[in-house]
Amino acid sequence: MSLLKQLLLSVTLVVAGILAGTLFVSLDTARQYLNNELQAQSRNAASTLALLMSQPGNQDRATRELLVTALFDSGQFEQIVFTPTAENDVFRLELDRASQPKAVPDWFSGLVTLNAKAQVREVTDGWQRIGTISVMADDQYALQSLWNSVFRLLFIVIGVGVVWALFAIILVRWFRRALKREITTQLEAISTTGQPAAILSESSESHFSELHDVSDAIGQARERIKATQAELDSRIESLELELNRDPVTGLANRKYFVNDLRRRMEKQARGAAVEGHILLFRQRDLAAINRALSRVQVDEWLKTVGERVLAAVKQFPDIPCVLARLNGSDFVLLMLTPSSLDAIRLAQHVRKTLTQLQVTLREGGVSRWAYALIDAGQYGDVSTVLSALDHALMRAESSGHKDIEYVAQPMQVLESKAAPSESEWSELIGHALEHDGLVLSYTHRLYHNELGEIKRYEALLILLDQSREGTAIPGFLFMPAAQRLGYSSQCDLKAIQLALTWLTDNPEELVLRVSLASLLHGKFTPTVVDLLHAAPANVVSRLCLEVDAFALVSGSAEVQAFCRDVVACGVKVGLRNLGNQPEALIYLHQAPFSYLKIGGDFVAGVLGSPGSQNLLGAVIQTARKLKISVLADDVPDQGTANLLMRQGIYLERSEQDAKPESNV
Repeated sequence: MSLLKQLLLSVTLVVAGILAGTLFVSLDTARQYLNNELQAQSRNAASTLALLMSQPGNQDRATRELLVTALFDSGQFEQIVFTPTAENDVFRLELDRASQPKAVPDWFSGLVTLNAKAQVREVTDGWQRIGTISVMADDQYALQSLWNSVFRLLFIVIGVGVVWALFAIILVRWFRRALKREITTQLEAISTTGQPAAILSESSESHFSELHDVSDAIGQARERIKATQAELDSRIESLELELNRDPVTGLANRKYFVNDLRRRMEKQARGAAVEGHILLFRQRDLAAINRALSRVQVDEWLKTVGERVLAAVKQFPDIPCVLARLNGSDFVLLMLTPSSLDAIRLAQHVRKTLTQLQVTLREGGVSRWAYALIDAGQYGDVSTVLSALDHALMRAESSGHKDIEYVAQPMQVLESKAAPSESEWSELIGHALEHDGLVLSYTHRLYHNELGEIKRYEALLILLDQSREGTAIPGFLFMPAAQRLGYSSQCDLKAIQLALTWLTDNPEELVLRVSLASLLHGKFTPTVVDLLHAAPANVVSRLCLEVDAFALVSGSAEVQAFCRDVVACGVKVGLRNLGNQPEALIYLHQAPFSYLKIGGDFVAGVLGSPGSQNLLGAVIQTARKLKISVLADDVPDQGTANLLMRQGIYLERSEQDAKPESNV
């Protein structure tokens, strides 16, 4: 806003304040004064009229009414009422407001009210009271006076305001000309490039004493600019060299993104409120895309990916973002928002955009993306952020789903550092496989319904970091890295060996999960069959291998073959997470499953969702036809438990009935 507009606005506000205050004070003072005058007028008129009517010669009715009429005809009173004591005939005279023109508008009379109360006096005949006289003055003349005074005061204040506004306009215009003459010329000489040194070194004396300090400051700034101009040119040149762009997509490259992230993390360490979320998305089939398309087509496709993601980001103008290409298949999006909901909303929009850019591959199917999202504000340095992103991406790749793997809290895999790099993971897992660093943790589970109970133990694979005594890494943290590095099948085989050993010493049933990457490995199933044939039949019969419903959908042929082969050896097979992957129902009859397991969001929302109840009915109906038991975990409340129990589903009992045990 310009200085003139600010001055005019301030003057307008001042004038409005003065007007409002003056009107309020004046109206209130005048109203109080007129109220007192009306009360006094009514009081004097009532006293005079009562005195006249009390005279001995004015005691007949006609004379009393004549006196009242004479006073009312003066036009100064709104109402006069004479009330005799002994008679019921009340003599009343009052103005008809409906037939008279209004002196002031209704809104003004409603806003400014006058309390013209009636004054009452007694009328006597000697010492005997014969009645009362009530007189109320007319307030219309007072309201008319207030209305006129308001208009006069309003016109005076507005006139003064208009005069002051014109004076302010003239004053500001004169001040602008003085500033342009005294200061602008010098500033333009400093800011203009290619000026001779003589012009930059000139200093002119100001014609106004008020501007001497400003002229001195401009001179000092001129000297500082001359001294630092060469240094600034050098720094600008170095910054331009650092701001490299990816040659294919035109996006920021890895160096720029890392430097920018480091600067923001340093500001956060100094106390600045720099928080954000980072989305890393990788094209898992870039090599297959290179085989399906020419190099020029791949470059155009990558450029289109960058353009489409930038267009998707622009639809969220409230979230500042930085998009970069880290390497051939990895892209990263920094979202400067502390809100996880906003970050997830934007990330889902990016995922939807990338889904539309999938490429059909020669081998069949379409290209796949993997997504990892973390809260960067939870980490202290850039290396920790990058390692956490990489670990989250490994989890996304190993899970096999197309959703975004969101990690809200830092994953403290080891005690003193964040997720290890690929080389560190390779060393940890390889050392554990060679030196018995993999063990199983056992948890007792108890499921029940009206038909009976199912008692068993569930095993979780644990990696022991032997370089740090007592450090145990659970399978859900290290198995994503094992699958990327090709150790998945070896880890699952080791787990099966440990499970068979435990079953040899314990009479209970044991459930062990098997990953999709292992099931897709060509030599995994034959090796497992050999292990089962070498074990006693009474041991194998108590082992249950559990696969994910997503594995049954995405690798149906391999998973079905695995299930049939191990069941032929005497092992039971279970299916978990069916509620999150309902497509697995169409493959359910093609593998000999002993039980199905549902839980998570599907069970939590089944009570209030008709769609979930219909899906639950389909699951139960299919399971009954195939003679498969249905188990439910994480039941949120008793209402849901009652609904599931009526359907014949086995529910997990409380933690008091399932005490964890471990050989770690």
